[in-house]
Amino acid sequence: MASVSIVVIVKNEAGRIKNFLEKHAWADEIVVVDDQSADGTPQIARQAGALVLSQPSNGNFDSQRNAGAAQAKSEWILQMDADEIVPPPTVEAIRRMIADPRGQAAFELQRLNHFLGEPLLWGGVSGYQLKLYQKGKMEYVGCSVHETPAVDGKTGRLDFPVLHFPAENISEFLAKNLYYSGVTAGQYAAAHPQVSWREIRGQLLGRSLKRFWKFYVKKKGYRDGPRGFVWALMNVIIPQMYWMMIWEKNLRTPAR
Repeated sequence: MASVSIVVIVKNEAGRIKNFLEKHAWADEIVVVDDQSADGTPQIARQAGALVLSQPSNGNFDSQRNAGAAQAKSEWILQMDADEIVPPPTVEAIRRMIADPRGQAAFELQRLNHFLGEPLLWGGVSGYQLKLYQKGKMEYVGCSVHETPAVDGKTGRLDFPVLHFPAENISEFLAKNLYYSGVTAGQYAAAHPQVSWREIRGQLLGRSLKRFWKFYVKKKGYRDGPRGFVWALMNVIIPQMYWMMIWEKNLRTPAR
């Protein structure tokens, strides 16, 4: 039977990592790539039997995933986050597919987002991500918190979900995305040292309204009830944080 290593990148996930490891004990191996956690995450992971690799990410999640994959010993690698769970039907589907991959080197899995304990079925929030691949057939080629996978071979799709629980409450959700926004805003500002106020204002106002329309109306987020409404607002607030940080970095640059 083909073997599977799970690679999970973490930072200060003491509240989640034990449950994550227990839920995924079906894997042949779990490699935890720890980004200098200060809450005991790596110790908890080691005690649970995981292989732990500690290294700073500096906002580069691509390198973290590649480092974990390099340490994995299985034929197949499943890249995950600590706030994700693979339910039993998806585990069975993965086992079946890797037993007979039909010449495919990697597979997309559906990512089903949950918000405040309930799944979001509308609003364009559930998509597919490249997460499962043969070792040596995929690598991450970017240098950001938003990973960029590159596959050497054919890609397939499994219509089975990975359950995603990005935050237990709104405060945690905003804090996590504040970090992501700060990293990506810094990278953008480094590549674009001068950004006009006109562009920033357009992103903060016009594009924000378009994003709300897209997630709540066009993609029918309203069908998820109040959660769908708040989720659509979150998808406006997060890009606004990003562009306000870029504006802050441009304060000393004369507006054009």
